[in-house]
Amino acid sequence: MKSRTIQFIVIAGFVVIAGILILQGLWLRKAIVAEQDRLDEDIHIALLEVVKELYRDQPLPENNPVKRISADYYAVNTEAEIDAQLLEYFLQVELERRQVNQDFEYAIYQCEDDQMAYGRYVSSDGETESVGGYFPKLDDYIYYFAVRFPNRTRFVASSLSEWILLTVLMVIFLGIYSYAVMAFSRQRRFSEMQRDFINTMAHEFKTPLASIQLASNYLSSYPAIEEDERAKKYAAALASSSDRLNSEVERILELGKVESNRLPLNLSTVKVAQAVHEVVNALSVNYPEVNWHNQVDESYLVEADEVHFKNILFNLLDNAAKYGGSKVSIQAKGRCMTISDNGPGISIQDQKLVFKKFYRSNVASKVLKGFGLGLYYVKQVADAHHWKVSIVSPELGGTSIQIQFTHEG
Repeated sequence: MKSRTIQFIVIAGFVVIAGILILQGLWLRKAIVAEQDRLDEDIHIALLEVVKELYRDQPLPENNPVKRISADYYAVNTEAEIDAQLLEYFLQVELERRQVNQDFEYAIYQCEDDQMAYGRYVSSDGETESVGGYFPKLDDYIYYFAVRFPNRTRFVASSLSEWILLTVLMVIFLGIYSYAVMAFSRQRRFSEMQRDFINTMAHEFKTPLASIQLASNYLSSYPAIEEDERAKKYAAALASSSDRLNSEVERILELGKVESNRLPLNLSTVKVAQAVHEVVNALSVNYPEVNWHNQVDESYLVEADEVHFKNILFNLLDNAAKYGGSKVSIQAKGRCMTISDNGPGISIQDQKLVFKKFYRSNVASKVLKGFGLGLYYVKQVADAHHWKVSIVSPELGGTSIQIQFTHEG
């Protein structure tokens, strides 16, 4: 995926999540205000009903007797003396009727002493106790009582607990998303630095490797070397090692192009049977003991980059011969091509990782040397062609790697 596409997706994700979070916050704020207004109205009505019950046979004050002093503090004008026991009873009854199920405490103003006489603290479960809260006096009234709701904020929050929880979860999700994006960005930068370093080192190796190959070819054809079996053996080993290193360097450079989306694909119609035949002939020299079974029909065709397609075949067939058994078969039918061997197979744990860069199973590491790039290269080139590649290795042994083309051959 291109960097611009990734940046667009990340930014779009941030905008969407932040937008939802802002809308959620605005809605929650309005909901809190609405809930506070509703609660204030219920308390106001309940206190009015208390005044009516206290003075059922007497006229009520002309002005509204209920005055909200602060968010949790109300004063109620009665213009007459108040019976504390009746007041507490009617407060409990009317608040419960209005479903204001929260703790409250009350006090009655005593004009003869010019002070607030504390009543009780009444919890929502009906229990009462003397706490002694602070009730400031008012100069506007002579006979009045005051009620305080100490847990008003908690009551409002509990009424909106589900939406508050949803908002908190959204904030947590945004935090996790931000952390994941930053971790992904760091990992991406690290991968790019790693790829650039490997590509640079591969380029640096090409010149000395070319010199080594030139020297090994000269030594192999030197008359004195041809007469000395030991020297001839060393020269052949030098040439073989330099060829192997050069092929790995070329593979690394090709992988760099694939990973940076700079892999040029020269698509053409490839005869699969012929391509398999050419690769098998090249590998037969190194694996004379392997029985190759090319079961691909001569008319089977695929739209692909011929060079990279042959490289895929070379990697898959080389792995099958190197780590597999004595028999390798190649089949192609419909949209699928399958390469199978009768070797010991691959463990389930390794099957999930074999297409990872530089990954080599413990068995492969012990048997033969390598860089763990072969199947990774196969996967990258297959992805560039929009093909699917998968591996199947049953417990009884044998391994099959299947490539699913976009069109039937």
